[in-house]
Formats: sequence, C-alpha cells, structure tokens
Amino acid sequence: MVWGTSLYEQPSDSGLPMAHVSGMTTISSVQGTIKRGLKKGLLFRSFDYDIHINTQGTDLITFFLPEKHVSYGIVQDRIYTAHFPRTIMLGFSFTKKKLTLEISRPEENNPLLFVMHSRTSVMARSGDIRGEVDLTDNCPQCFSKFIISGGPDAPKTTVVLDNKSDYYGSHVYSDYFDCELDLKRGSAFDTSVMAFLPYNKGNDASGWGYFQMGIWQILSFYRDFPRVEQCGVSFKSSQSDVNPVKKMSISGEFASSRDKKSKKPRQLGQNNWKYQVKLEVNFEGTSRSENRNFKLFVVYKPGSMGIENDLTWKAQWADNKQFGFDAYIICFMMKNKYPELGNGFMQLDMDSVKSVKGDLSMYYGESKSCNSAGGVVKVDFEHSTTELAVEELLEKWYYKECMEEKDSAEWKTRNGLPFTTACWLTMWDANMARKYTWNMLFENATPRVKNWLSKAQTLIKVGLLPSGGDLTIVDGALTDTPEMNFEFLYKNNDEAVDATFATPKGTSKFPDFALSVPFTGRQLKVDSGFAGLFAANLIAACVQTSGSVLTMDNSTYSYSPTSCWTLVSGHCAPNPSYAVFTKKNRQMPLALRAYIGGHKIEFQPASSTNIKITFNDAPVTAIPDKSEQKFKQGTTEIFSIVRYGPVYTLTSVVTGQIGLKFPNVAIIYDGTFVEVIPGPNVKGQHCGVCGDFDGNAKNDLVNKAGKPVDPNKMARAWCK
Repeated sequence: MVWGTSLYEQPSDSGLPMAHVSGMTTISSVQGTIKRGLKKGLLFRSFDYDIHINTQGTDLITFFLPEKHVSYGIVQDRIYTAHFPRTIMLGFSFTKKKLTLEISRPEENNPLLFVMHSRTSVMARSGDIRGEVDLTDNCPQCFSKFIISGGPDAPKTTVVLDNKSDYYGSHVYSDYFDCELDLKRGSAFDTSVMAFLPYNKGNDASGWGYFQMGIWQILSFYRDFPRVEQCGVSFKSSQSDVNPVKKMSISGEFASSRDKKSKKPRQLGQNNWKYQVKLEVNFEGTSRSENRNFKLFVVYKPGSMGIENDLTWKAQWADNKQFGFDAYIICFMMKNKYPELGNGFMQLDMDSVKSVKGDLSMYYGESKSCNSAGGVVKVDFEHSTTELAVEELLEKWYYKECMEEKDSAEWKTRNGLPFTTACWLTMWDANMARKYTWNMLFENATPRVKNWLSKAQTLIKVGLLPSGGDLTIVDGALTDTPEMNFEFLYKNNDEAVDATFATPKGTSKFPDFALSVPFTGRQLKVDSGFAGLFAANLIAACVQTSGSVLTMDNSTYSYSPTSCWTLVSGHCAPNPSYAVFTKKNRQMPLALRAYIGGHKIEFQPASSTNIKITFNDAPVTAIPDKSEQKFKQGTTEIFSIVRYGPVYTLTSVVTGQIGLKFPNVAIIYDGTFVEVIPGPNVKGQHCGVCGDFDGNAKNDLVNKAGKPVDPNKMARAWCK
C-alpha cells in the first residue's frame, strides 16, 4: 500500500533545479481464523490472527547538475516493523446478562513486537541504472553514499523498560538501539511529559484535549522522526519465562434497578436508583493451580436528581499459595450530598453559599475482607461557592447581558432567568465551587503506600516552590503524622489560587499561585452532562419566545406569535412522532399545544403561576410543584410531565424492537417560552418555525412548501 508520495520541484538561486520528495509505503499480511458458536449458553465470536506490518518512509532534498546527469541530496530513511499475534474471543450470555472477553498473550519466542529505526545520509547519484558516482578525483576516500554518524562508537543501546511480572506472568521490554540521540537518564521521560503540557496547545483546549494532543505529538515524533541522528526504538510484550500467563479472561455483569430500600426523598417525581457492576479477570497459567484471579464489585446508588449519592467498590486479588501470592483487598466507600433543589430551574441565588459535602474511606491490605484490612484512609471534603466569586461574576459580560435580557419585554413575564446563552453561563458560573477543602487521615500506612505518599509530597513541594511559603510542614507529613488538611481557594477569575496546607506541625499558606492550566471545577447545580451533549452536537434544541426564535441549526431571528396555532417543531415524516404548536395568549405571551402518539396535550396560562392543562380536551388536575404525572393509554406510558416551579417539562420516549427505549421529544414550557429538544432521529426530518434541522443555518426560513420566507411572516407561514 502506497500511502502517498509528494514531489515539489523548483529552480534555486544558482539556477540548478531542486526538489523535495516525501513518500511512505506499507506491505502487510494478515493470517486469521474466525469462529462462531454457542458454548454453555455463551454466544461467541473468536478471531485467531497473526498480523505483520512493514513500512518505509523516505524524505529527500536534492539538487541536480543536468550537464553531468548527477544529483546530490540528503535522505532520511525510516522503517517500521510490527507484529501482532493474538486470539480474541468475545461472547455474551443473554440468560446471565454477562459479557466475556478472552485475550491470549503471545509466547516469549513469538512476542507482540514493534520496531522503528531512522537514519540520515548524504548521497550523490548518477542517471545510469547503477546510480554510483565516482568522487575520487576530488575526495579519494569518499563514497557516493555516506550515513551521518558520530563514528563507530557513537551508537548506543539504552534499555527503557524491562519488566517481568511474577503475578501477571508477563514480560514487557523496550529499548533504544543503534541510537546516537542524547539518552541521559530521564530525558526521554521529561520529553514525554512535556508533550502533555499546555504551553504549545490551543487556548480553547481542555484537560482531555491536552491528553489527546500529547499522544498525537508523541506519535508524530516517532512517525516523522525530525532528527538527523540515527536511532532505533523497539518494544515487545509476551508471556514471562517464569509463571507465564497464556490467556486473560475478562467477564462482566451489569444490573440496574430502582432502589426500593432507599430512604432518600424523591425529587421531581424521580426515583432513587441502584447500579451494580461485577467484573472478574482470570489470568490463566499453564495449569489451573497457576491461575491468578481478580474481582471487582461496584455499587452506585445515585439519589433522585443526583442530590444524595453513595458509591462503594471492592477490589480483590485472590491468593495463590503455589507462587506465594497473598490475598489483597481494597475497599472504597463514598457519600456526598449536593444542595437541595431551589424554587425552580434557572432561578439565580447569589445570596447563599452552596456546597457539596461528603466523606470517603478506603481500607486496604493483605486480607480477604474489608474489616481485617490493615491500612485505612479517611477523608472529609467540602466544595463550596464563595462570596468573592459572586463579586467577580457581577463584572462579567454574560451576567450583564443576562440582566438586560431579564428586564426585556420578551422575558419580563418569566419568573426566573431567561433561557438564553448568557443566562445559562451566569447560572453555571454562580453555581461553580471555588473553595475546596479536604481533611485527610492516614492510619497504619503500609510501606508501599508510604512510598507513594512520599512521592506525592515531593510533587506538591516542587509545584509550590516558586510561590514561596513554608514547605517544612509538608516534610514527612504523611509518614510522621497521619493528618493533613488542604484548602484551595480560586480567585481572580479563576486565574489564581490560594493554597493552604495544615498538619499538626503547623499551617503554611501560598497565596496568589498563578494557574498554568484552565480551571475545571465542581458544578453544584447545573447538569454538566446534559450541557456536554449539546456541546458535542449529539442533541439540539429550539427556543421560541414572543420576540425571537433560536432554530435547531442555531440561527436566531425576530418573531411575533399570532392568534392561530403555529407549528414550532414537528417530526415531518411518513409516521410523525410529535408536533408542537404555540399561539399568542392574552394573559401570558404563549399558549402551547402538542400532539404525541395521536394524543393532544394543551397548556393555557392564566398567569405565570397558574396554567390550565387539558389532555385530549379533558381537564387535568393541577400538578403539584416538584412532582411528576404520567399520562398513559392503558398500561402504556405516552409521556410524563414534571412541574418544577413555573416550568413544565414534558418528556416522551419510544420503545424499540428489543424493548430498548429511545428519546422521542422533550418540551420545556412556562408561558413565556417553549424549548423543544427532539430525538436524534428527527434530524433531517424536521419542519416548523424552528427550521429544517439539517445542519445548515442558512436555509431555516422557509414555508410549508420549502420556499424562502421573511422572518416577520414565519408565524403565518406555519399556521395550522
């Protein structure tokens, strides 16, 4: 396979033609056997494969002497060799709801292998078939091709990694060979770490973005190898020669259910849930007595609306007396509680301090049970908002714009902040924790944990060294005394932090420590997961008020409702799943009517706190605040409505062929505005004043026939 070759040629100042050539070619082979079947209730597919890949990359800069038919140049050659021998089996048991993955480990004499080598040479080449050039007239000892090198003693071999694990039965080896680079101890590690630092990344990058770009930076270095020195890198992984593990088997089970035993209060009609995960990893040796086993049990109990949450997990390494491995266990338990729900969504509270409080404990050691584990770690934590952050918020552009929108004629009837970008950013900022406190207690720390803590202390001291302050209280803090307290206060628009460390030895403060990475804090109120779906373009929304429309494709235009029912958002398909209409109302800006699954639901507001609801033209009893009402046809749920303050949220789902439920539409309404969030399947099949939802913001203003319409005529164009 030829990945591509580029040739760029131009004359030089001397008049001689010059050229740059770059190309890469790969040859590969795949040998494999695919099997499928059913074994002990396990429906499986297996793939036994052996992959070989060989690649050569070349970069050449050359210039020509036409009268002598000779070219001179600098050539960098890079070769890559990879070998991947594996057997992979993936299976699923429908009766046990269990997923199983088996992966073989290559034998020591047939390892998983990756080798790369690069070298640069200068050359002279003639136009005949041999290509050799006689340079003896000018340089009796010169050859037509010369590899750039520091001499026969310059190439070195440096072992980077040589790890043999008795427990995991593996051998991982990596080295630099035939290498003339500076391979001082730690230089390669330091260079790798620098690839993940933000100094050469974009301003809009996040923590995950730093990691992704760091990986690409490292891969690009080895792919292009922008160095003149010759050097090779190898990596191989296989079974170990002692206590080898031939295969790793991973099986997992997942279960979810309502937590009926929970005493946590239900919020907005939502249930408390319980999620359970069981993971088992079996490292298979040459006989059953040589197997090594690991189990992980996770139980997560998120309370209604995520206000009170519990997380426990237990990791167990089984003993193996044949190899002298003792049983080891780690038990983790955490509880936290977020602020209670306010009076409604998008209700700004800048007068009270909001916080999430919790505690966690971890028990670890050579034991088979949590109670007998020797090591103990206990942490109390609190993450809270600050008065300083509120003062800084008052000067930010989105707060000022939000307050202007709140006082506008378009939003003045709403009891709360407008549903706009500026107000959403204001809510996000106002509910961001900027004070973080941890009180930590370490008991019976094992030597290994003490070593880890000592390294953590060193990193803390290195990071705080430029800021000044007394670092002596950190010396030996986690080994001489089990107590240590941390406090971090973010300020100056999250560009600086005040750090405080306290132990029985004393307290040391490090004020105004400048942040070199963007601040990512704990959100206490706004659902960050839902916001992430919008940011990733996985879902889209339309917002209509009495003054404007924000379409599905994110364009905005002025809008004025009429006295007829106008289609705001509809699934325009042979079998439509929903349609949402609004019209002008006397008491409030908007009345709403929606059709879902052949049923009609209508909202007629009398005031911001009094909205009459009818279902298929029959009156619906007033829905209490912070509660949910389900609407059914027989035993089948059509949709549900949650009331939270003045806002009503209608959600509808559809059931697939195998019983899976998918989102149909969500409608958020309070008489001042309506927001419609359709399911992803509606994209490209949408119509109404919210546009056609095709990803193009320039063609949203069309009528029922698809013809362009002026913004001031959109309401009439989509009248029912």
